[in-house]
Amino acid sequence: YECTLDMHGAPQVAWTQLAQTSKPGDTSIKLLQAVTWPIGSKIVIATTDFESPQSSHSEISEVEAISESGTRVHVKDTRVCHEYTNSGLPKTCKHTPDGALTYPHLGEEIVLGGTLLAFRAEVGLLSRNIVVEGDYDARFCPLADLADDGVTRLSCNQFGAQIFLSSPGHESLVGRLSNMEIRNG
Repeated sequence: YECTLDMHGAPQVAWTQLAQTSKPGDTSIKLLQAVTWPIGSKIVIATTDFESPQSSHSEISEVEAISESGTRVHVKDTRVCHEYTNSGLPKTCKHTPDGALTYPHLGEEIVLGGTLLAFRAEVGLLSRNIVVEGDYDARFCPLADLADDGVTRLSCNQFGAQIFLSSPGHESLVGRLSNMEIRNG
C-alpha cells in the first residue's frame, strides 16, 4: 500500500505586486518582481480601493506580452466582476475586449509619520500548466454558465474536481502537489 502521488506544474512566480500605480485605460502593468508567465495566462489584479465590501474592483486579464525583462505585463481581454453569489461565483461581470483596465490599482509608497508604507495591489497568476477539472455534466447542465475565464463551464450538479488519497490505516501515503490549477472544484 505504500504509494506517493507527485503532481508539480511548471515553477512560476505565483504572485507579486505592482511597482507603479495603474490607471483606468492602461493596457499594461509594471511589476515589482520579474515574471515569465506564459502568453495567454490568466492573471488577477487585486483591488486597492475601499469603496464597498459588497463589490470588487479586482480585474482578471489575459497576458498578451511581457517586456522590460519580465517586469511589464501587457494585458488583454480584461474582466471585472462586481457581484458574486453566496457560493463565490461571479454574478455580474463587465468585459473590456481591448484589455484596458477599468479601475486604478495602487502601486506606490508613502511616508506617514516617519514610516514608509507600501500601498500596492497584488497581482496573481491564475493559470497553471497542470489542470484538474471537474465535469460540468452537459446532460444535467446543457446551458451551464461560463466561469470568469470565459472557457471553464460551471457545474450545476455540485460534483467538482476531486483528488482523493487514502491510506487504509497505516499512514504510508504521501501526496505532494504544487503549481496546479483546479477548475470546477
